[in-house]
Amino acid sequence: MIRGTFNRTLYGTLVATACATVLTACGGSDGSSMPGNDANDAQRQSLLYAYPDDGQAEVPTMAPVVLRFTSDVSLGDVEQSVTLCCDAEGGNLDYTAETVGPDPRGVILTPAQSLSPLTDYTIAIKKLRLRNGTSADRTLRFTTRPLAEGPRSLVVKDEGFAIDRQMPNGDTNEPVMDFSSFRFQFTQPVDRASARYGDTVVLTDSSGDTVEATLLINGHYMTVDPKPEYLTPGQNYTLSLTNGLTSTFDEAFAGTEISFTPADSSPRGEPAMLVQRITQSGLSRLTGKNINQVPVNGTLLGEDVNVTQASADAVVAELADVTEYPDVTPIRLPRGTKLTGSAIEMVMIGGEVPAGFGSGPVDMRLTSDATGYLVPNPYNVHNRADALRIVHLLMDVGIATEDPRANGGFTQDIMHIELVGVAEVDTDAGVLNLDAVGMVEPNILGQEYGYGLLSFQLQSYKDQMNTPTAPEDKTGPTLQSWTLGTDTITGEDKSLLAKPGDPIILNFDEPIDPQSVEGNVTLYKTVNGGAEEEMPAQVYVDGAAIVVKPEEDLVYSPENSETLYRLEINNQVSDTLGNILTTTLEKSFQLPMLVENKEIIIPPSPSGFLDDFMSSPKSPIVLSVYPGFPCALSENDRDLSMNFAGRCAGGFPGIGEGPSPEFPTPGTEIDNKSKDDIIPVIPLPTNHPIIVQFSKNMDTESINKDTFFVEKLNQDGQVQGTVEGQLEATSRQVKFIPEEPWEEGALYRYTLSSSGYTIAEDSTGARKIYAADNYQCGETSICDTEGLPLQTQPIGETSISYIGPTGEQRDYAVLTTATAYTAGGPPMVQFFRGAPKRNTVIQVLSTQPISDVNGNFYHDFSNIGTANGDPNGLGEYLFNVEEYGPSVLADDSNPDFDPGGLKPAPNSSKILSRYASQPENFGAVKGLNFGCSYTGIPFVTPLTPMECPEHKFAYLISGMVAEVTDVVTDQGLEVKIWPSQVLTTSLNLYARTAFPAFDLPIPGFTGVQILRMRFDEDTSSQYRNRPITGWITEQEGKLIMNASLDLYVDAPSVPETGLPPSNDGNTTNVRSYPISMSLTGGISFMDDGRMVVEQYNTEDVDILIRFHNAKNGTGTGYADTFIPAYGSRLNFLSESMK
Repeated sequence: MIRGTFNRTLYGTLVATACATVLTACGGSDGSSMPGNDANDAQRQSLLYAYPDDGQAEVPTMAPVVLRFTSDVSLGDVEQSVTLCCDAEGGNLDYTAETVGPDPRGVILTPAQSLSPLTDYTIAIKKLRLRNGTSADRTLRFTTRPLAEGPRSLVVKDEGFAIDRQMPNGDTNEPVMDFSSFRFQFTQPVDRASARYGDTVVLTDSSGDTVEATLLINGHYMTVDPKPEYLTPGQNYTLSLTNGLTSTFDEAFAGTEISFTPADSSPRGEPAMLVQRITQSGLSRLTGKNINQVPVNGTLLGEDVNVTQASADAVVAELADVTEYPDVTPIRLPRGTKLTGSAIEMVMIGGEVPAGFGSGPVDMRLTSDATGYLVPNPYNVHNRADALRIVHLLMDVGIATEDPRANGGFTQDIMHIELVGVAEVDTDAGVLNLDAVGMVEPNILGQEYGYGLLSFQLQSYKDQMNTPTAPEDKTGPTLQSWTLGTDTITGEDKSLLAKPGDPIILNFDEPIDPQSVEGNVTLYKTVNGGAEEEMPAQVYVDGAAIVVKPEEDLVYSPENSETLYRLEINNQVSDTLGNILTTTLEKSFQLPMLVENKEIIIPPSPSGFLDDFMSSPKSPIVLSVYPGFPCALSENDRDLSMNFAGRCAGGFPGIGEGPSPEFPTPGTEIDNKSKDDIIPVIPLPTNHPIIVQFSKNMDTESINKDTFFVEKLNQDGQVQGTVEGQLEATSRQVKFIPEEPWEEGALYRYTLSSSGYTIAEDSTGARKIYAADNYQCGETSICDTEGLPLQTQPIGETSISYIGPTGEQRDYAVLTTATAYTAGGPPMVQFFRGAPKRNTVIQVLSTQPISDVNGNFYHDFSNIGTANGDPNGLGEYLFNVEEYGPSVLADDSNPDFDPGGLKPAPNSSKILSRYASQPENFGAVKGLNFGCSYTGIPFVTPLTPMECPEHKFAYLISGMVAEVTDVVTDQGLEVKIWPSQVLTTSLNLYARTAFPAFDLPIPGFTGVQILRMRFDEDTSSQYRNRPITGWITEQEGKLIMNASLDLYVDAPSVPETGLPPSNDGNTTNVRSYPISMSLTGGISFMDDGRMVVEQYNTEDVDILIRFHNAKNGTGTGYADTFIPAYGSRLNFLSESMK
């Protein structure tokens, strides 16, 4: 409650009068004597205002320089006489200068490049000519803030975790008042989990009792805002920050106690309140920009396109008694003050492409008291009347939007927005104007820190007796969306998209009071119908979002021990004004089911033929790496001086054509093929991390500095030393951020350790990777949660021998073998070079939902009737719990090969056969049928393919790293897609063997299939060393991404499990089989802000599989297969926002 009785009629008039008196007396102006005040004005010219202020710290790196002088200034003179120093080489920075429109005494300087973090800069003004004379020389200094994330050296100010700045600091320029909020800026980011009010952070009064307060944490910043409107003046208080506080780099805080006695802001008994408004029109006198507009700029959103106009008709500002504090006058805007931002009608991606939704009105709330001071103008060297008082104001703002998609992507707390401005009483209008400049740096979609120049203005009402009042808010928060609920846009169940390690995020329609969630948000787990148990979790608030991060990852729900969760949000959770929820929220959910059981209806023959594959655990596989490619590299053709990292081990080595084939002697037309592409040494910008994605849940303890390490190399490839950095491992991803930015041009490598394998010959003499127990998780190998080593060579091995000339279809035997299911592999080593910083935004995407939840690379889905009752078939299985897919939507695009067809479910690919389509000399195996057998009686009647449209799908799992650029052409917004690989589940098949004497279906399965994306070709060098290019554009009002790419297809198990066994070995051509795909699909946003990228192939993709005898090269058969147009459907999901 406001202390005392506030008589608006009396005090509104007195405050305005006192402000005018004090501002004029202390070097400010009442508006009547602008711009000069005597005949010697030419000798009294100088700077009157600067942003950044002289000595200001924590300046955002995208901040411009704003200067205001005593008389008009020309741009030419500014460019001659004002320097901004220094760049990395110690030279002056280039900048663009523009005159401030409403006031030609002002100029705004925009550096050509963003400022460097943690850097001291100087602004030197020397012999600057102004209209009325030469300005006094002046040198200003400021320091930029650290990065919010990135290399440690750019994120931490000091190796020790300590307070770098405290506000107020208690000196004469920053007195501690009874309405003060306490702000701390640390040398390192604060670990939220360690900052607990009442424990590691606590404010106590003279009796030792805890004072209720709001604790805000974001990165390096902390705010402690006492809940009482006023502390008791003259009483002793102690603010304790204990040694239990830690940084995100695990550095401990030494602990400190700050004792203070707050001064009385209104010793005459009444607070000095001014009702003001956020003005909505006009240009700032300081910047020339639109007043109170908040642009959100960045690579993802472009420049000055996504803008909201702030407004509020009644903002109460409290000034300490100006007669008692005439020199330094404290000021505050109370917690809960609401500014309403106008709707962004259409969010524009890259500033050019409509995202398909707007923001709705924007709710901007002060989450703590905004506090600051009006101080004498430090630039007033000549005691000028037009040297306005300087305003310093710090505020914490929570943001929410009406549209849930925008809210999910943008809701957050932006802390310690520092405004530097001027205060002036306009006696003609009878109002107090506060004009200020600051930078806002929101996190955009959890991917990029944007920026916006805020030209802030508050203006008091002349008639303080008849001011409007702010609408009284008595409504508690309303839940808009949450990450495991039903998507309100599509109606889909988002729990199917969840994976272990994800946080739970609940987005409300207004900012939440962080202290109100303490003890009021609880997560429970029930296993197999047992007692409900509470799950420890970190719970914190970010804007309008409540984030729940369980200490123990959520798990897929095992069929035999079903795991259910319940989240309870007590109705005591409130907004920043204390309005609570209308009711307690209870949300029950479970992650996708993990299939564990099957019933064998018809046993497979030979016994265990398919069952072993279905039942065997599978080692984890790397889906994507950035930089590099997710395969173990062969040293063949490695030339680091040429930026050749090597080729994927096990890939095709080349026969008879292309550059330096391993087998240079030409064979037949079928034999001859170039070797696999060289994997390039990728340039990695100084501001980008290493990112790796996995196919299964990993044992994060096994990912450590012994099993994942980065080394710097000399130009000869010799190790110079280990690169220190921060290793962040989650269930499906690892990220490495170096302590120092990558050195431009320097050569590096990083290693994912693996072992647990041996290479030996199989019965046909082909090399094969077998599983072995020669590994130790966390010491010699990265492992999954089942203790299996990382499989780094999933495409297996390739063995080639010359058998010609045969006079037949092949002169070479090409034998491919699959890696054993539980085998590890050689270490995965990737190379890169440090490159200049790029203004691109990294997007880490993964395929969700996943059908193959249990990771056995088989679609656990009942297949009753598919074997046609044949006891020599693959068997028929009944699953009481089935993995999802396919869709139920009809697809009649290929009636000859897919009668009764169905459209693909997300992350599945239809694969069809053209059956017997080739000439007789192709061999006895004449095509196949995917998913089911043939009708007819073997040896008696001709066989006809059975219809089983639901079994013609392989289910896909992949990860992808893309870079959103700021390049816009007629094709759209450019996106760089770094090649990764797509793994598929196995497909059942029945090959048709049509010998003259009989017609017989032979059962088999494909095993895991791997699609390896290839780098795009650099036309100047003719090497494949460029990322795939995608384009985001708008078509018929929808956001679309188009891309064309080349891939290799590998089906290493087919010779062993897809064909009749042969003592001679089966030669196939499904090793590094080249295909091309044109992809298109929509980009949409779920109601929690996450982005979904869908990609379909627009044309048929043909894959003609050939089989040959490994001894004599004769053709033994074929399978004429294809992926029909729009038959492959990849569904990528962006990462969690928090």
